[in-house]
Amino acid sequence: MTRRDTTSSSGEWLTLEQASRRLGVHATTLRRWADQGAIGVFLTPGGHRRFMLAELQRFERERHRAQLPALPPQGWADCAISRTRESMSGQRWLVAYGETEREVYRRLGRRLIGLVLQYAARSDDGADLLGEARAIGKEHGRTGLHLGQSLADLLQVISFFRSTLLEVALFQLPEMAPARREGCARLLRRIERLLSEVQSGVVESYAAAQARINPTSGGQI
Repeated sequence: MTRRDTTSSSGEWLTLEQASRRLGVHATTLRRWADQGAIGVFLTPGGHRRFMLAELQRFERERHRAQLPALPPQGWADCAISRTRESMSGQRWLVAYGETEREVYRRLGRRLIGLVLQYAARSDDGADLLGEARAIGKEHGRTGLHLGQSLADLLQVISFFRSTLLEVALFQLPEMAPARREGCARLLRRIERLLSEVQSGVVESYAAAQARINPTSGGQI
């Protein structure tokens, strides 16, 4: 239910970004929960969402009692982005590319990390996000083909992002939230599932391109 009273002091209210960080979920997820009435929210005259601290605490307690899967903290995303940047600088496949191509991969990494966070926060199968992951893979495939990359090159990039995200989840996340083991395991499974869809999209895009070049091949790689 949407809250529209302002009897509490302003110090007890959090913005959408602050509240989502506290709960360890993506802002999109918190917005959806609020729209579904799972958590109270106050709408300002300008249409911005504000969450009362007491309401967030209530929601956290109920979620804990319900034993819902724990989610990775927001700091995981920052760590993943930082680790990806560090690792990319030493990748041989990146050395041959100019700044334009490198920026393409930076954007790809940011999109994948954001998508992983959204997917990890979902309690359902996240079919829409998996579809988006496959679409990202297709886009990556088309971009790579335009840059003259082979299928092996394209899959190497996806493998890099998968191994980097898994590394952060395995070694960094337990240090951030040691009590959230079930959340870490869930994140690992969701990284694998999501990146598999991205990889499938790459292969599908590449096969479609090959079929256009050589119709008699039937799209076989």
